[in-house]
Amino acid sequence: KQRKDSTMSASTTTDSPTTKPPIVIIHDPYETNNDDIHKKKRAKTTKTNNNSKKSKQRNQPTIFRPESNKLLDDMLHPLPKEDFLQHHFRKDAVHIQRQPRSHQSDLVSYICSNYLFDLDAHQLFTETSSENVFLWLSSHSNANSNTATTSSLNSVEISDPETAYALHTSGCHPAYCRAPPLLEQHLVGSLLRATG
Repeated sequence: KQRKDSTMSASTTTDSPTTKPPIVIIHDPYETNNDDIHKKKRAKTTKTNNNSKKSKQRNQPTIFRPESNKLLDDMLHPLPKEDFLQHHFRKDAVHIQRQPRSHQSDLVSYICSNYLFDLDAHQLFTETSSENVFLWLSSHSNANSNTATTSSLNSVEISDPETAYALHTSGCHPAYCRAPPLLEQHLVGSLLRATG
């Protein structure tokens, strides 16, 4: 049974009956058409009337600041932090669903400019907290002429940031690594304080 909620809607989706944890999708009412929300199956709501009023009164976040004590509140908006801790923390994977809009990048612009070197890959590889930079390398193979080409991805660890950057840029290989130490410290500290 589906129930309308003026503040938010949540749905739980799983790929199979054994998939854990379930994915709880929270729709931002200010950015999602309510008609689309209520078409989703297995819709559920984890809010009380009081929490609905609180959510309406909270301002929509405009920027994420890692050093802020309100970081978790901003990341979870419009889901109240109290609801998250009571109903979802350590139980569900929560996804805050927002429609792409021109200002969405502003939410992380402060982090990008102040902690991530404006997303400069070379600087990120140099300053990462990771001992190695990881790159995804794709490989293609043909068993024989009668079969289709198959591809696979292999993760490769590169200890030298210069080599990692050269492979990343020349071969367009996706790369990943941990954030710089300062960003990690702020993020971990803020979220640990918020979750107790």
